[in-house]
Amino acid sequence: MAIGDRQLKILQAIQAGHTTGEAIVDVLNSSMQMLSHYMNQMVEDGYIKAARLYDNELRDFVVVRAYLTAEGEAILAQLAPAPVVAAPTQNPAPASPGSPDYGLVSASLTTIGTILAALPTDWRELAEVYLDDLQAEINIAYRRRPVRIRAYFLALLRMMLPIVPQMPNGDDFLAQVRVVSGALGIPVKLPEN
Repeated sequence: MAIGDRQLKILQAIQAGHTTGEAIVDVLNSSMQMLSHYMNQMVEDGYIKAARLYDNELRDFVVVRAYLTAEGEAILAQLAPAPVVAAPTQNPAPASPGSPDYGLVSASLTTIGTILAALPTDWRELAEVYLDDLQAEINIAYRRRPVRIRAYFLALLRMMLPIVPQMPNGDDFLAQVRVVSGALGIPVKLPEN
């Protein structure tokens, strides 16, 4: 498929660091429905990969993170350099008393990342998308939104739990998930070791 102006702008926005559906819509001054249409087409054509979560309020899947594939990067490399669009800056949110131990959570997520590195490529890539988003929400104070943290964590679990019994280090994965679950106060039902 030939890349049109709108698709090119989407690729450039992703390259500039606007990887969520909301951020891309803001940069392009577009609607979520229009973005969804173009992104579905671009995923099908192999220019981008997108992780999506179901939004009950919108009753549709929304893009929580998109990234360029080798084909998408090649298209941008053939064209003029992408304009630099600065990501919005925000002030860090102050920590509230009784808030989760984000240092402990971050350490466990790093361990989970090393465990995911042993997965086959197709599984690993998508799992890493969810994990990267979860780590960004945890590690960047102004991004800490409990709803998103919960959504990314549960999306990672939904994907990983069916294959945990076949993983050589499945018990280690479950142990780290229990740490994260306890620290964030997100109850999950996990298989017993």
